[in-house]
Amino acid sequence: MNDPIVKEPAGVNPLKNEHLLPVFSRQSSFLPWVWALPIAILLAYNLFYFSVLGGDFENSERTNFFQLLGLNIANLAFALGVFGFCRKKNREIPPLLGLAVLAIQILHLWLGILTMEQSPGGGVDWFMPAENILIYQFTFCMIPAIYGLIHFAGVRLSMSLPSQVGLSLLICIGVPVVLKIILSLSFINPTSVPKLVFITLSVLFLVGLCRLLLLCLTWLFSSPYVSMLGKALFALVLPIAGLLLNKNIPFPVDFQIVDLYILTVFNGVLLCIPN
Repeated sequence: MNDPIVKEPAGVNPLKNEHLLPVFSRQSSFLPWVWALPIAILLAYNLFYFSVLGGDFENSERTNFFQLLGLNIANLAFALGVFGFCRKKNREIPPLLGLAVLAIQILHLWLGILTMEQSPGGGVDWFMPAENILIYQFTFCMIPAIYGLIHFAGVRLSMSLPSQVGLSLLICIGVPVVLKIILSLSFINPTSVPKLVFITLSVLFLVGLCRLLLLCLTWLFSSPYVSMLGKALFALVLPIAGLLLNKNIPFPVDFQIVDLYILTVFNGVLLCIPN
């Protein structure tokens, strides 16, 4: 496979019929790092949480927590199974698999939230607050979710660069318009619109946005200096800005814990190191 950043002969569009992610990030060996490892860490945290506080759970709370552990184990099993399959076939990660990875994380978080909402939970405020468990579910599930989203958004398209940009812009503009039309219809109660519709439209919007960003970044990264600035912006500045915004708007949950700031800065600095 040709790296999409490698320049092709004059007159050939380097962004046509090429995946927009680097070759190394499309190999099966990349899956354990972006999917299996975060979910394994999450499972270790959930087990540690239960080992410390599980003795104080009521029967219903214990049952709900076991369901959360089941989701966690199933997620990890999928990660290892997909890795083994791709490794055995000695092939790149298919684009549709990226969408499947995203869907699995959404399902994990959706069912996990429904499960934990039924459990008031105790926790020890100074040591292990109960609300932290949802924070960690989002923290570690979002790593493979974002990878799956970006991997699917970078799929090969046999289209010219202007057509790809136009399609991405159409999705980014059209999805909010469609959602606005749905919510503005007088005979539709906004609260009655299925959550699946919101999730589907949100994923479609993010795919279009990521595709647009990948097209811009692939073009910009042809210059090493612009590449460094782009990495610093997207890997360090914007994530920290997001955490600071979450301080005032705690959505979907409050991420204001020191661990996340440290991990964000470390990850950003690591990604900014020149190859």
